[in-house]
Amino acid sequence: MGRPNQAINFVIPTASFDGKYYSRYPGGDRPEPALFSDDFESGTLSHAENNIAYLERISVSASADRAYSGNYSAKFTFPDAASGADPWAELRFGKFDDLNEIWIGYKLWVPANYYHRIGPDSSNNKGLFMFWNAGGHDDNGNNGYDVAPHLMYSSFQPGDNGNSTMDVGWKTDGATSHHYIEQDDGPDGDQINIIDRATDLGRWIDFVCRVKVCDLGQSNGIFQIWKDGVRIWSLTDATNRAGSNPSDANAIANNPLQYGYILGWANSGFDNETSLYVDDLKIATTNVFGVS
Repeated sequence: MGRPNQAINFVIPTASFDGKYYSRYPGGDRPEPALFSDDFESGTLSHAENNIAYLERISVSASADRAYSGNYSAKFTFPDAASGADPWAELRFGKFDDLNEIWIGYKLWVPANYYHRIGPDSSNNKGLFMFWNAGGHDDNGNNGYDVAPHLMYSSFQPGDNGNSTMDVGWKTDGATSHHYIEQDDGPDGDQINIIDRATDLGRWIDFVCRVKVCDLGQSNGIFQIWKDGVRIWSLTDATNRAGSNPSDANAIANNPLQYGYILGWANSGFDNETSLYVDDLKIATTNVFGVS
């Protein structure tokens, strides 16, 4: 698959990071607080804030097994599955107030038995996040992304030796555009791993992601991802607005993002039951994380 025509700037991690949010906020004063913030210390998945709440919960529960902060986190359990089977563990949330830009951050704990296998078909991704517009369909967001006029996502793709590389993309009007970190995109042809089994197993990874729908008539849509405070993906000239006529009223209405989920389908499956943990989830419209 050829590379896209968008400008993609990579910053390869070269230093360790302690997993805490930066205290410095580029560009001026500290931004407004997050729209939604959950450290799971209630021991439930019942948190609601600014009319945003958890919706569908698939194989996920509040757990005291481990936590990045406090005593609880959200445990996502993917059962072992035969080759070609698709286990599912997902935490869905919404409804957003028609957002054109979303920042999301969370800590992800990766177990020692994590191994990104390659299945027999072409779908071998595992989810990081997805946001979409319901387009007038199910108001709880259920199955909304299947018929959504617009969605944006990032997922894991299989790399070498059970590692995971990254895939970001979007769908506009039924067409999906994929943008991959590929085997030859790193220095000297090295693979850039979003989950590296040599360094990431048995620890908390700090992920921050930013998505933005492009303005009318512009190619300024944004996908940016930070791992442990280091920006590893930056695409700032995406044409990711639904509607063949960008001034059409329906196209404008179908672009704001209303729902989202984290993790989700593991289309290549796992040989053994695999549990990932999420803590300190934050959703915002500005950079509340202090990354740059």
